[in-house]
Amino acid sequence: MKKICWLVLIIFVISNNIFAQIMNPPMIPTGNRVDWTVSGLTIQRPTAYNLIIDVTKPPYNVTPGGSASSNTAGLQTAIVAARNYTGWKVIYFSQPGTYNFN
Repeated sequence: MKKICWLVLIIFVISNNIFAQIMNPPMIPTGNRVDWTVSGLTIQRPTAYNLIIDVTKPPYNVTPGGSASSNTAGLQTAIVAARNYTGWKVIYFSQPGTYNFN
């Protein structure tokens, strides 16, 4: 009888430990955590943009799966256009997919 009680107790302790590890996985120590709330932005986040360039529209015509040379030319044209404006600018890829560039 004592052997059965010890066996039940050992199984209970082991299963409790396994259950605790599954339900409460180890956390990353506080010193090793990364604050991603600003993710590289070191200045105040803008609330409005002066210019949004959708490179998938004319005159840029960058397309997912398009040729690398025409996509590169379209993106370079969008960058030049963005440089000519002051304030916040966004170069926007409105179509999902893989874009090819040189």
